[in-house]
Amino acid sequence: MEQAFQNRLSPQQQAEFRIFCQRLQWYYRANQTSELETVRSIYLPYAPESLQHQLDSAPGQPEPAGKLDDALSGILRKANFIELSEHDLNQALTKTSPHGVEVSIDIDQYETLMIWYRGLDTSSHSQRTLRSLYIKKTQITVPIYRKLFLLVQKPQPDSVGTAGKALAPVHIKLFRDIPLSDLEMLFPDTRVKIRLFDKLKLSVTGGGGTVAGAATGLGKLSAAVDPVAIVMAIGGFAAIVWRQVSKIFSQRTKYLMNLSRRLYFYNLDNNLGAITHLADMARGEELKEALLAYSFLLFHQLEDAETPVDRKALDERIEKFLSRELGLQVDFDVDDGLNKLLHLTLVEDNTDKGLAACPLHEANFLLSEAWQALLP
Repeated sequence: MEQAFQNRLSPQQQAEFRIFCQRLQWYYRANQTSELETVRSIYLPYAPESLQHQLDSAPGQPEPAGKLDDALSGILRKANFIELSEHDLNQALTKTSPHGVEVSIDIDQYETLMIWYRGLDTSSHSQRTLRSLYIKKTQITVPIYRKLFLLVQKPQPDSVGTAGKALAPVHIKLFRDIPLSDLEMLFPDTRVKIRLFDKLKLSVTGGGGTVAGAATGLGKLSAAVDPVAIVMAIGGFAAIVWRQVSKIFSQRTKYLMNLSRRLYFYNLDNNLGAITHLADMARGEELKEALLAYSFLLFHQLEDAETPVDRKALDERIEKFLSRELGLQVDFDVDDGLNKLLHLTLVEDNTDKGLAACPLHEANFLLSEAWQALLP
């Protein structure tokens, strides 16, 4: 993206623009470090790997859990995550699992629950369903969360945080490529059960097979004189029973294998590491938004300075560029990019003249001062 912008500038402007991009990145990195340390310090007493959640002997009182929720929500919004509503969550948890099991999770047991996602996609797979009488496979499309953030905290006795009392740990998980139908497998304390339909199906087939096997086995026993024949008849009957029981547990085993794979290969980070990962994502998103907003205002001034540009026009130009050059259909939030630029006085918002970016050499000077002000 930076290279595409430089092609529209003179050699001197290209050199100044490279400096601008570098200093803007430095500023966001320094600013992120300060914000990250604040959030980490709030979370540390609640981190499962920290001894402070077992015995709060540290001086002073930890911040309330509500402040942690607010701090994390701020980072998630900057990283362009969207909070999963209670309606969408309940809908996802009531979806039929494609793994042939019934998964039960009681979300009311959690004192704090946060689920945010970024990016929605779809995946298709073939599966036998009741609609096709389990004869032929049907193509099924499943929504997928490209990035998924999960925070859970269970109530704990004496979790007020007073000296000598344990704090309730807060578990944070960050995942990628999680199907909507598999959302419940990410929660702790998930209960795995066989679906009612599968129980009925196995009862009919297994019951019939067991009765027939029992009748055959008893017939052999009544007619048998040889002890070897008696042992073989009993063994055959036991094999029939074992086969039906193994069918019941095979689906559960497959589900647990899939669960293990998801938690291992699709887990991006946990707890303190997840917060750092989120902060890096937020910095990258804010940097891109600010760079896009400033660059398009700068190019407009160089090419058509007489025509004023407002927020709506700037938003439309950036969205068209992303669609045409990168093939991305996004709803660009121009306010996110402009607010930081206005705060740094890199952009002016005049009622009559519209938005205007300051010259590159002046922007580089302002960024250098802002960056140095953040250094210890």
